[in-house]
Amino acid sequence: MRQRAIALIGSLALGSVVLAGCGASNTAQPSSSGTSISNITIAETDTPDTLDPQKTGAAITSTILSYVGNTLVTVNPWTHQVVPDLATKWSVSPNNLVYTWES
Repeated sequence: MRQRAIALIGSLALGSVVLAGCGASNTAQPSSSGTSISNITIAETDTPDTLDPQKTGAAITSTILSYVGNTLVTVNPWTHQVVPDLATKWSVSPNNLVYTWES
Protein backbone atom coordinates (compact mmCIF):
# COMPACT_ATOMS: atom_id res chain seq x y z
CA MET A 1 0.00 0.00 0.00
CA ARG A 2 2.80 2.39 0.92
CA GLN A 3 4.62 1.63 -2.36
CA ARG A 4 1.48 2.43 -4.35
CA ALA A 5 1.10 5.74 -2.54
CA ILE A 6 4.73 6.65 -3.23
CA ALA A 7 4.35 5.64 -6.89
CA LEU A 8 1.16 7.74 -7.19
CA ILE A 9 2.79 10.80 -5.63
CA GLY A 10 5.84 10.39 -7.85
CA SER A 11 3.67 10.06 -10.94
CA LEU A 12 1.70 13.18 -10.03
CA ALA A 13 4.90 15.15 -9.41
CA LEU A 14 6.40 14.02 -12.71
CA GLY A 15 3.18 14.78 -14.55
CA SER A 16 3.04 18.30 -13.15
CA VAL A 17 6.63 18.97 -14.22
CA VAL A 18 5.93 17.70 -17.73
CA LEU A 19 2.75 19.75 -18.03
CA ALA A 20 4.49 22.87 -16.75
CA GLY A 21 6.97 22.57 -19.62
CA CYS A 22 4.14 22.31 -22.14
CA GLY A 23 2.65 25.71 -21.36
CA ALA A 24 2.47 28.07 -24.30
CA SER A 25 1.92 31.77 -24.55
CA ASN A 26 -0.65 33.04 -27.02
CA THR A 27 1.03 36.41 -27.33
CA ALA A 28 2.38 36.60 -30.86
CA GLN A 29 4.56 39.62 -31.59
CA PRO A 30 4.76 41.16 -35.04
CA SER A 31 8.19 41.11 -36.65
CA SER A 32 9.71 43.76 -38.88
CA SER A 33 8.38 41.89 -41.93
CA GLY A 34 4.81 42.04 -40.60
CA THR A 35 4.53 38.33 -39.78
CA SER A 36 3.93 37.18 -36.24
CA ILE A 37 6.51 35.39 -34.11
CA SER A 38 5.46 32.71 -31.64
CA ASN A 39 7.53 30.80 -29.14
CA ILE A 40 7.33 27.06 -28.60
CA THR A 41 8.68 25.56 -25.40
CA ILE A 42 9.64 21.89 -25.39
CA ALA A 43 11.28 19.65 -22.82
CA GLU A 44 14.02 17.31 -24.03
CA THR A 45 16.54 15.21 -22.13
CA ASP A 46 19.48 16.01 -24.43
CA THR A 47 20.97 19.19 -25.82
CA PRO A 48 21.68 19.24 -29.56
CA ASP A 49 25.24 20.00 -30.63
CA THR A 50 23.86 21.92 -33.63
CA LEU A 51 20.55 22.37 -35.44
CA ASP A 52 22.21 21.92 -38.83
CA PRO A 53 21.12 18.45 -40.01
CA GLN A 54 24.10 18.30 -42.39
CA LYS A 55 26.60 18.58 -39.53
CA THR A 56 25.27 16.08 -37.01
CA GLY A 57 23.88 12.60 -36.65
CA ALA A 58 22.43 13.24 -33.19
CA ALA A 59 18.91 11.90 -32.77
CA ILE A 60 17.92 14.92 -30.68
CA THR A 61 18.60 17.22 -33.65
CA SER A 62 16.29 15.17 -35.84
CA THR A 63 13.62 15.22 -33.14
CA ILE A 64 13.73 18.98 -32.68
CA LEU A 65 13.78 19.69 -36.41
CA SER A 66 10.73 17.46 -36.87
CA TYR A 67 8.84 19.88 -34.60
CA VAL A 68 9.58 22.93 -36.71
CA GLY A 69 9.77 21.83 -40.31
CA ASN A 70 8.39 19.54 -42.93
CA THR A 71 10.12 17.48 -45.56
CA LEU A 72 9.37 16.92 -49.24
CA VAL A 73 8.24 13.37 -48.53
CA THR A 74 7.83 11.25 -45.43
CA VAL A 75 7.47 7.56 -44.62
CA ASN A 76 4.12 6.17 -43.54
CA PRO A 77 4.94 4.40 -40.24
CA TRP A 78 2.38 1.63 -40.84
CA THR A 79 2.98 0.79 -44.50
CA HIS A 80 6.62 1.97 -44.75
CA GLN A 81 5.77 3.61 -48.07
CA VAL A 82 7.12 7.01 -49.13
CA VAL A 83 4.20 9.47 -49.17
CA PRO A 84 3.93 13.18 -50.06
CA ASP A 85 4.49 15.84 -47.43
CA LEU A 86 5.40 19.24 -48.91
CA ALA A 87 5.82 17.80 -52.40
CA THR A 88 2.54 16.82 -54.00
CA LYS A 89 4.24 14.65 -56.61
CA TRP A 90 7.67 13.83 -57.94
CA SER A 91 9.35 12.04 -60.81
CA VAL A 92 12.66 10.26 -61.19
CA SER A 93 14.76 10.30 -64.35
CA PRO A 94 15.37 7.00 -66.15
CA ASN A 95 18.98 6.90 -64.89
CA ASN A 96 17.81 7.57 -61.27
CA LEU A 97 20.09 10.61 -60.98
CA VAL A 98 17.56 13.46 -61.27
CA TYR A 99 14.53 13.90 -59.03
CA THR A 100 11.93 16.54 -59.95
CA TRP A 101 9.70 17.73 -57.10
CA GLU A 102 6.38 19.57 -57.47
CA SER A 103 4.35 21.19 -54.74
